[in-house]
Amino acid sequence: MRNGPRLRRRLWWVVFGVFSILLLVDFSAQQIQQTVVRGSVSATDLKSDVCSCRFTQPRLQEQSNSRTARTRDHAIFDLPSRDRGWRWLVVSFISAEWQSRYGSFQGDVYEFGVASGNSITAIREAFAEYGLPRPRIWGFDSFQGLPPELPGISRPLGWASGTYDSSRQGTSGYSCDRTPSGGVKCKGSARPLTFEEQIRNMDYTHKFTRKDTNFIQGFYNMSLTAELPVHLGMRPALYVDIDCDLYVSTYQALDWLFSSKLIVPGTLIGYDDWCLTTLGTAGESRAHIEIARKYKVKFRCVVGGCSNKMLLPGPKHNFHTMVSSKLLNPVFVVETIGHNVDEGMLTYPTKCEQQSNHWQQV
Repeated sequence: MRNGPRLRRRLWWVVFGVFSILLLVDFSAQQIQQTVVRGSVSATDLKSDVCSCRFTQPRLQEQSNSRTARTRDHAIFDLPSRDRGWRWLVVSFISAEWQSRYGSFQGDVYEFGVASGNSITAIREAFAEYGLPRPRIWGFDSFQGLPPELPGISRPLGWASGTYDSSRQGTSGYSCDRTPSGGVKCKGSARPLTFEEQIRNMDYTHKFTRKDTNFIQGFYNMSLTAELPVHLGMRPALYVDIDCDLYVSTYQALDWLFSSKLIVPGTLIGYDDWCLTTLGTAGESRAHIEIARKYKVKFRCVVGGCSNKMLLPGPKHNFHTMVSSKLLNPVFVVETIGHNVDEGMLTYPTKCEQQSNHWQQV
């Protein structure tokens, strides 16, 4: 009989211990989930204040306001190579001009068209290899694929609305294949990944952190608002990476950057799909021309697919050495805004014109 109260007390402590462990596990799981997309807010919460979008919350308190010095002198690399694509051209220019122009440039990198995050990693690796301080990077994407192109503007047949949906591409339960018309078709019935899940995957794969790499989800006509740069503490653009394919997306991105005064003299703009649409009347090239005229921008094409001469193998000033003519992507520097208009390219390189006819345009 004496053991009854003692057993009851022991049983009570066992129950209490199990309950405490369950609470601790649940709390830890919540903390892990919060660190994945820390501070992300639903569209309905932000619709009236900032944007109809969702975003990761940058950890501004962890960011230093002082400019870190580069860790090694400028080097001239052979481009392209297996691990060095066209975005290395951009960083080669920044590195060569570091002392005269960019060493005191307090700017961020803006990536329009994130997909799985490989382009952002390429940019980060190039900055590291040249010994340059890692910039803050903002990645903008619907994370649901392409929007529809505007009526009357052509696009490759494969670039239909919803193509390149990162919530399905590379996701377990889906098989995705390239099409001859430039698109991607995915088959499967699994649940598409949420924005949070895609961020979690990229953070794990690429070692992204909210200290220097953040993402804004939404189609650009809804996410790019005047309030967004102020709310997130965005700085003028050191480099803008346009990888959003269509005219409509490219125009919306550039128009927002210029109207928000995030593009300034010295900003570099590189185009990933410049040569894949009808040149001058569609895609990224048309948006570039229209933005130059709207904001009276003087562009200068500095590296990449600027001209036939620029594509020839050999040294390119003090920037890099071209070892092939495969890098057709043009990179422009903004010289002035609000004065003279110069689109920065008198004629399109022959290889670029040939590539623009590769896919059927509709």
